[in-house]
Amino acid sequence: QAYRLLGRAIDCMPHAKLRIFLECCEEVLAVLREKTDWEAKDGQAPEPLKSKFIFGREQARRAPQAVLRTLGEICDLTAARRIRVTILDNGFFANWLQVLDARFFAHVEAVVEPDWLLTGQEREFNYGAAGVDLFRALFDGAALLDDGAAAAEG
Repeated sequence: QAYRLLGRAIDCMPHAKLRIFLECCEEVLAVLREKTDWEAKDGQAPEPLKSKFIFGREQARRAPQAVLRTLGEICDLTAARRIRVTILDNGFFANWLQVLDARFFAHVEAVVEPDWLLTGQEREFNYGAAGVDLFRALFDGAALLDDGAAAAEG
């Protein structure tokens, strides 16, 4: 399965972008190797600040599958011509990075559409009222100019 996915990635992704992805994965796997408590009896994550380890054995064992799943998602993304990037209920920069990743891995002719429409149920990504399209409010120059013109007229 992993070989098939890697072959698919080689076929559908520019090699420079695949190389960046794989180099980042190498860094993640190195941190897992060094910061996992492989000898813990229960295999769970260690208590914060009580050891040099960050991960438990079970967390580390799930990481390679997560890497493969992500690579498959990126392969799907490279084939899409229209990509909608929805909100992760996380901080601002996690969402911003989602948009940047989508644009980076998308086909050069693909349209990447951030959909940061707030529902009002967000716990972490709560930078506006329900119904606000936060991406457009922050980054759409026309919308910002229109708001500025309205404020100047009012």
